[in-house]
Order: sequence, then structure tokens, then C-alpha cells
Amino acid sequence: MVKQQQTVRNVKDNYSYYIKNINYYPLLDFEQEQKLARKIHGGDKGARDALINSNLKLVIKIAMQYYRPQYNLMDLIQEGNIGLIIAVDKFDHRKKLRFSTYSSWWIKHYISRSILKRELHVNLPLRKGELLFKMERAICELFKKYSRLPNIDELEDELRVKASTIKDILEYIFPVLSLDCMIKPDSEMSLMDMISSPEYQPEDMVMRNDLYEYELSILSTLVKREAEVLKYRYGFYDGKKLSLKAVAKIFKVSPEAIRQTELRALNRIRIRYRELKDYLVN
Repeated sequence: MVKQQQTVRNVKDNYSYYIKNINYYPLLDFEQEQKLARKIHGGDKGARDALINSNLKLVIKIAMQYYRPQYNLMDLIQEGNIGLIIAVDKFDHRKKLRFSTYSSWWIKHYISRSILKRELHVNLPLRKGELLFKMERAICELFKKYSRLPNIDELEDELRVKASTIKDILEYIFPVLSLDCMIKPDSEMSLMDMISSPEYQPEDMVMRNDLYEYELSILSTLVKREAEVLKYRYGFYDGKKLSLKAVAKIFKVSPEAIRQTELRALNRIRIRYRELKDYLVN
């Protein structure tokens, strides 16, 4: 018991030490990422290290999404760092894509793959194991090419392996559940019955109604003209948001006058309801 407590303490100490060290590296904006990426393309190792270090916090954020008590957090972070390094080496700055968007897939891929290896107690035959390894690499390459996960046909062309064989490998690792299967042997409810219909979401309807009532209560605190302008501008009457010009015609004033009224109204809301600042337009 004492040894276990010591291990937990060591893990926490290592994590704290790691966090303390990476906090020295600043986050980058798009232009800074592009500048470093161009230098990396030219062989600048210092720029490569800088891009890696500035995204170590992203790895921690993603690793925390996968963390469970039975996992070692530092192990997940280490696997994510490997994915981050791969992403840095493969990143193409000419596509004008945020590096964090591109690298997130690689980080998630390596973290989830490490978890899968720990939790799977299935031993594949040697030939299938080799094919699985090739499949992983092909998926990564095709993702780089198409910026999305490949389908079975694309994997078939890339690996020159029959689609049936690819499906066999995938199903061997991830068994497919039929939506018609019963939840329990003596149950009349299938898996499909437990999946909510996208056409009817009572929880969403209640939330929308509550939000609408809350918005109306906020508007009621404004001057009548300001409230009316916001209602027209944000579609409170028929769901259609009107332009400044359209609202100006209703009130028989200039569009600039409507714009000023809208700005005043939004500013009042910002001051009175500071918790809504993230939802208000600038």
C-alpha cells in the first residue's frame, strides 16, 4: 500500500514538473505558425523545436479527454507527443491550415492506438498483424492526402488488398453490432430503439424555449425602440434576420441610425449581463 501511494505521488510530481516546464512556451497565432513552418520546410531544426514546444499544451488537453483512472496520464501525453512530432514533420504550410487543426488528428491517433494496444487481448495472426500495421500507415497517408479518413475502396487501392480482407481485419478488432440486436436476451427493445430520432429532440425543444424566454426577458429591460430593432435584426418575429437596410425602412430612418441603435442596445446588454459576453457580436 505504501509503495502504491509512493507511485501515485511520483506520477503527480512528474506531471507537475512537466506542466511547469512547458508553461514557458507561448501559444502561437496563425502567422507565427506559418513562419515557423516555412523555416522547417527549409531545414531549420530550431523552428521545428519551437513549433513542437508551443503545442505541448494541446497534447495535454487532448490526453485529458482520453484519461481514465486505469491509465497513466504521462504515458498518454508521451504517445500524444509522438503524434505531435509526426504532425510537425508532415505539416504543409501551403494549405493555409491551422497547425492545431492538422495535428489534433495525429495526436488523437497515437493516443487512441496506445490505449487500443493496452486493452485489446486479441492476438492477430502474423500476416493479419502485418496487414493491420500497413493499414494504419495507409490511413495516415490518405488522411494527409484527402484531409479526411479514407473509405474501404481507397484503402483497397492503396494496399492492393481485397475490400473483403480489409473489412475482415477491421471487424476482427472492432466487432460490428447490428442495430436490430436486442439489448437483453429477454428484452423486446433493440439497439435502434435506444437511438433518439434526429427529428424529435424534446430536450432541445425545452432548451430552445427556455432560451427564447430568457432572451425576451433581457430585451424587456431595454428601451422599446432598441428592443424592437434587435427583434427585427435577429429574427424574433418570423425567424428571418433582417438587414440594416430592411429595418431602416420599417422605422423610416437611415441604416446608420439603426446600426447605432443596435450597438447601443448590445452595449447595454454587455454591461447588465456580463455572463453573456462570449455570445454577443463585437
